Amino acid sequence: MTLQVRNLNVFYGDSQALWDVALEVAAGDLVSLVGANGAGKTTLLKAVVGLVPATSGEVLFDGKNLRASPAEHRVRNGIVLVPEGRRLFAGLTVRENLAIGAYTRQDRSTIAADIDRVLEYFPDLSPILDRLAGNLSGGQQQMCAIGRALMSRPRLLLVDEMSLGLAPVVVDRLAETLLRVNHEEKISILVVEQDVELSLGMTRFAYVLETGRVVASGPSEQLAERGDIRAAYLGL
Repeated sequence: MTLQVRNLNVFYGDSQALWDVALEVAAGDLVSLVGANGAGKTTLLKAVVGLVPATSGEVLFDGKNLRASPAEHRVRNGIVLVPEGRRLFAGLTVRENLAIGAYTRQDRSTIAADIDRVLEYFPDLSPILDRLAGNLSGGQQQMCAIGRALMSRPRLLLVDEMSLGLAPVVVDRLAETLLRVNHEEKISILVVEQDVELSLGMTRFAYVLETGRVVASGPSEQLAERGDIRAAYLGL
């Protein structure tokens, strides 16, 4: 098992955001976390990667509890977040943003080769490597953000709201690329996505988060067929 979250509780001041959350992502698996706005999805990802502190519970990665570890240590261990809104360095080029993704690595001589590897997944970035990230379209920025994460050679990739503000055709291409990355590199992926139909359609297993609590889990295909899930999240 790559990631195991057990009984995780997170507070913002006096307000509790996550309640005894439990979640697992096996090695090489593709898992989704779905829920409405404000359900706590982004908070959970930030707790896993170390950007918000957990009050109690465990974040186990390969059996080691990382709950007290700083975010940089978790990146070095192979946990990388593609944040909501991309969060690129707007004043740096695409090439420079990609290179920043490798900042924790010691094998500096292979970084150029890994940029080429990222461009195989996102060929649209090849002709704009020297363009400032702030001048890219939303889809190009998302490609760059995912590519930056891949530059760290992660073992667990956390993707937060990939489809936000993007045209459906772009989202479909990004989803296909994540499926390819998962298949070819055996990287475990946890997708957090408000577009439930997209999320359940591209993953094997899913969790439903509601007001900070996991209220359902199971194979994605089975959850997509449940009447309560379809009514609440798919509008059917």
